[in-house]
Amino acid sequence: ILQNWVDWKDKLGPRPAVLRFEQQVIPLLEEECRTLDSWEDLSEAERNRWLQSDFLFILDEFSALYSSVCCWNFDGEEVAFSIKQGMERYLYQDINRSVQKRGWFQLDVIIPFDTEFDNDVHQSVDVDRRYDCEQKIVRVDHVGLKSMEGHPMRIARVVISA
Repeated sequence: ILQNWVDWKDKLGPRPAVLRFEQQVIPLLEEECRTLDSWEDLSEAERNRWLQSDFLFILDEFSALYSSVCCWNFDGEEVAFSIKQGMERYLYQDINRSVQKRGWFQLDVIIPFDTEFDNDVHQSVDVDRRYDCEQKIVRVDHVGLKSMEGHPMRIARVVISA
């Protein structure tokens, strides 16, 4: 994220979602990179705390920003398309591969405006009536997690279209 952030931020400009991510997540992310550097020195309790709080917060916030970029792309903003692809690749390929390799969990892959709402694996927290794509997920507030065997561990909290 840190390697691409400056480019993404410059292209997207000072929008509220971008500013929130820069102010609340980037400083934490930089600190968490240092935590990962000393991963072997952490106790099991410290590792679990990090996974359950800090790492999930970062994933949720990144997913929220990714959802905003998907909305801008859906609205036809040309600059959002390549950023959407980069964020999608980072979240659902790079991060997902990394957490699976460690045997932690797998991410529930949700592509806003493509993924249909499924009451069995998603929890709708709101409905957005601005978009004409019925029952599609338009925003992810909390990333869904599955066990390595594919069983839900954390239900994705999403906003759907009406």
